[in-house]
Amino acid sequence: MNPAATGKNPGGLRFALLALVALVAVFLLCAGLYRQESAQIEQRLRDRESVRTTLLIRTAQTNFRSIADDLRVLADGDGLRAYLESGRSADLERASRRAAFFSRQHPDYDQIRFLDERGLEIVRVNLGGAIVPPAQLQNKSDRSYFQKTKALAAGQIYASAFDLNVEQGRIEEPRKPMLRFGTPVFDATGHLRGVYLINYLGSALISDLQGVVDGTERRLRLLNARGYWLHGAAPDLDWGFMFPDKTDLTLEHSNPQLWRQLSEATEGQVHLRTGGMLTWQRVSLAKLISGDVSSVVADEPFWIVGSEVSADEWADRFAGLRQIFAILTP
Repeated sequence: MNPAATGKNPGGLRFALLALVALVAVFLLCAGLYRQESAQIEQRLRDRESVRTTLLIRTAQTNFRSIADDLRVLADGDGLRAYLESGRSADLERASRRAAFFSRQHPDYDQIRFLDERGLEIVRVNLGGAIVPPAQLQNKSDRSYFQKTKALAAGQIYASAFDLNVEQGRIEEPRKPMLRFGTPVFDATGHLRGVYLINYLGSALISDLQGVVDGTERRLRLLNARGYWLHGAAPDLDWGFMFPDKTDLTLEHSNPQLWRQLSEATEGQVHLRTGGMLTWQRVSLAKLISGDVSSVVADEPFWIVGSEVSADEWADRFAGLRQIFAILTP
């Protein structure tokens, strides 16, 4: 019997079946290649972000250890030592000029000061090497940084919390993020004679860290040990602990699960619920400042330092691959 007479075409069915099998095979092959290439792209991105976060830590460490070195040099300067022994104004002028030199060399040093054991400013050099005249020197005995620094042993360094500078009881505008480093000063007989302090502009640190993350302003992530943003996704989220109406702006409040991950692990990577990925490391402030952590007393036990790849950037990384896959599997 003629197959055409019965309406059947075995050859055509076989061809259609073979074509379908071939199409499925091509699709599966493309899907496998897509998964493989996608995994490689993601791994390269993960590796890059891990390296970048390590560089963030090293950048902060380089900055802080340089400050610690300068602080020790200034506190042990010849002019200051001579002044402690003699009390002569000429020796005090030598100490002031040395501080002014360091100030001019470091535009990120907002203030360099020596306070006596009562908390009175004996030397104060403002940004750019400006030596403050005696009539304008102040009593800082009530400041926590003075009290905490004077309680240290010889050679130890105090590091304040990272916060916004306050003048006359009000947050300075424009905002001035600040870190204060101090060390006690003892005379030749071992008596406490005061404390030496460097006020470090936090904006310089933020700028240096941003340079590590391609200069993208809001990619850097920096949290303190209480979960407050020091540098987050938006300026309005930062420094919540400084403002009475923003004390709930912590990561623990907005995303408790993510905060647990960040605060409990020393490092990691996580896909965010909004898309993208966060890579972080938890680092001791004492370790950033010195290889001998016992020589440092810090107000904040640790920071969480990270880099966030946004949802848009994450999608862009795979856009080319998706286009190729779309062409191969219409």
